[in-house]
Amino acid sequence: MPFKLLSLEDFPNVTMSDFDITLENTQIWLAEIDHLLTNYQDFVLVYTATRLCETDPQDQITSKQCRQLVAQWFHKQRDLLKQKCRGVILPIQNETEDLTILEVYREEIESYYKIPTEVLYHPEDLPLLAHALMNDCWEAHSTHLYKASEIS
Repeated sequence: MPFKLLSLEDFPNVTMSDFDITLENTQIWLAEIDHLLTNYQDFVLVYTATRLCETDPQDQITSKQCRQLVAQWFHKQRDLLKQKCRGVILPIQNETEDLTILEVYREEIESYYKIPTEVLYHPEDLPLLAHALMNDCWEAHSTHLYKASEIS
């Protein structure tokens, strides 16, 4: 299956591209995640975070439909996702991004999915952060890397 919204180029780091929230893209994304869960071993999901903070009032209906679709999918795939997705990484895209909002999204994602979710402050720390999430090993040698929270 060719991937459109997910990149497995650096597997086990799976990078999710920044995409417009439409029903079609949401369905593609869910199909790709299903394929990933069914055919691949453990991985870390790396978000691009540029659209997390954007809201367009005209797209509220579509956004609600997409959230419902994801919630239905998650209800069915929760256990497998929690088993195979070892963590979610939210990279900071630029220095001006509102870190407070990004941290709120990190907490929401982690709380909803019950999957460790971390903010990547420095791009060069991606391999260390991915390794820490994959192996639950936080003795990395970086002054920028720390575990944000414990999931109960």
